Amino acid sequence: MNIGALFHTMYKSIADFERQTRVQFPEDIAAMLTAQAEHINPEKETRLALALESYKNGEVTMGLGARLAGVPYSEFLLHMAEHKLSPYTELDEQLASEFANAVRASDRQ
Repeated sequence: MNIGALFHTMYKSIADFERQTRVQFPEDIAAMLTAQAEHINPEKETRLALALESYKNGEVTMGLGARLAGVPYSEFLLHMAEHKLSPYTELDEQLASEFANAVRASDRQ
C-alpha cells in the first residue's frame, strides 16, 4: 500500500490534515509526504489502472497495456507483479495456438 498516495487521497495537503485533525506532523514526515505529493500524477495513475484492468480482463496484451499506460514494457511488467497479474496467461493462449497448429501440421504428413 502506498501510504503517501492514500494520505493525499484523504487530505489535500499537510495543512489540511493538520487543520482537520489538530495534529502536527514532525518536519521529516511532513517533508516525506510533501515530496510524494509532487510525484503523484493522477492522469498516469488512471491510465495505468485502466491498462491493468484491461489486461486482467483479457482485453489487451501486455504490450498494448504498456502503451495504454504510457510506460515502458518492463515497467508495466513490474506494475503487473505489484497487482499479482501473471504475464503467463498470454503464453498459455500462445502455446495452445502453437500446439493446435503443430497438431494440424502433423495430421497433414
